[in-house]
Amino acid sequence: MSNPEECRFIVSGPLQPKDNPVRLETWKAIADFLGRSCRTAQRWHVEFGLPIYRAGGKRSNVFAFPDELRAWMIRRPDLPAGGSDVTSIGTPTVHGDPGTDPRVPASQAAAELVTKAEMAWRALSSKNVGTMTSLFRAATELDPSNPRAYAGLAHSLIFQGLLGALHIPDAYHSAGVAAEFAASLAASEPQTKSPAAWIKVVHERDWDGAYSLFRELASCDSTSTLPCTGFGLLLIAAGQVERAGELLYRAARRNALSAAYRGLHCWTDYLARDFVQAQEHVTQSRLAAQEGDTIRVVEALLLLQTQAPEDALPNLHAMFRQNQHHPLFRAAIAHALATTGQTEKASQILEELRRHRSHAERIPYYSIAIALIGLERYEEAVMALERSYVVGSLFSLGFHADPILAPLHSHPDFQTFVRSAYPLDREFP
Repeated sequence: MSNPEECRFIVSGPLQPKDNPVRLETWKAIADFLGRSCRTAQRWHVEFGLPIYRAGGKRSNVFAFPDELRAWMIRRPDLPAGGSDVTSIGTPTVHGDPGTDPRVPASQAAAELVTKAEMAWRALSSKNVGTMTSLFRAATELDPSNPRAYAGLAHSLIFQGLLGALHIPDAYHSAGVAAEFAASLAASEPQTKSPAAWIKVVHERDWDGAYSLFRELASCDSTSTLPCTGFGLLLIAAGQVERAGELLYRAARRNALSAAYRGLHCWTDYLARDFVQAQEHVTQSRLAAQEGDTIRVVEALLLLQTQAPEDALPNLHAMFRQNQHHPLFRAAIAHALATTGQTEKASQILEELRRHRSHAERIPYYSIAIALIGLERYEEAVMALERSYVVGSLFSLGFHADPILAPLHSHPDFQTFVRSAYPLDREFP
C-alpha cells in the first residue's frame, strides 16, 4: 500500500531520531568516529562490509550512521587491529558482551541479543525502539538461522513506523522482508506468524488474512503481548473500538512501563469518545513521567474536543513549544484558530504543514486534514486522509471513528472512502 511519491531510498539499519540527528558525511568523519585511519575504514567497508552508504552512484559522497557503526563493531570481533590505529569507537567494548567475546559461539551471542531485545518490549517507547531494532538486526547477522531475531526485527521496524521513528513505507517494507525470513525458518512457530499478521493490518490492509493469523495465534495460547495488540488495531479498523480498548488496556497493564502501549490505550478511549477516561489516563501518564508522542497527540485532540477553542489555544501553544518535532500540535493550533475566525493565521500554519518534512521524511497528511477541517475545506481534508491511509499511519486505522473528523461524516467523499477502506461490515469474533 506504500505510495511511490512518498518513497525515498531505503537504508538498512536504524535511522537517527530527531533529537540526535548526527550523520557522518565524509570518510574522515567516519574514520575519526571509529578511531581508525581513512584507509582502514575504506578497507573494512570493502573487505568486511562496514555499513557505508552513497546517495547516488560510486562517485557520490559517502555517509554513515553512528549507531550502525557501533553495532557493526560489536559484532565483528575478528577485525584486524589496523596497525597503530586507536582502538576505541565512541564507547569502550565490555569484555564478554554478546558478539564481542570470540569465545562465545555466534548462535549463543545472537540468542542473548534477542533475549535482551525482547525484554525491552515491556518498556517499549519511541525512544528505545531504535535500540531494540539494532539488537535484533545484530542478532540476525550473527546467526542468520535464528527466526526469533527476524520476527523481533520485523516487529520493531513496524513500531518504528507506527511511532514515527522511521519513514513508514520503508519501515513496513523492511519489516515485511524480515517477517518472510522468520516464516521461512520456522513457519509453524507462533512468533513468526505475529509479524506477518501485523504487516497485513498496517501495510497490506488484508483484514481477513490478518484475522486468520491472529485467530491461529489465539489458539496457540501465545503469551506475547504483540498478537493481542495487533488484533486490537484490527478491531479498531473494524469499528469495534470498545472491544479493542479492552485488549489494549490488557496490553498496557501487562507492560506497565511502556509509554507506547499506554498511548494506544489512551487513543482507544478517545476514539470511543470516553474523553473523561482518556484524560485521566493522560494525566496519570504525565504524573508517572511516562509520556510519548501518542499520549501527547491524544491530549491535544482531547483539548479540541473538551475546551472552547479560545481556551484551548494557550494550552496548545504550550504543548507545541515542548513538542515542535510533531506536526499535529501545529495543526491543532490551526484548527482552533480557524474555528475562532482567525483564518489567515490558520492558513499560514496550513502552508507550513504542507512544506513540513520530519526526520522520518513523511508528509503529515493527518495533521494537514485537521487544519483543513478547521478551515472548513472538507474535500481537501478527505483527500489528505486518503493519502494518510495509503501511507499507513497509525491514526489512519481509526479515521472512521475519530471525533475530530466528525464534520466530514456527512460528506459523500468521506463516506465513500470509509466504505472502501475499512472492514466495518465484518464481525471478527
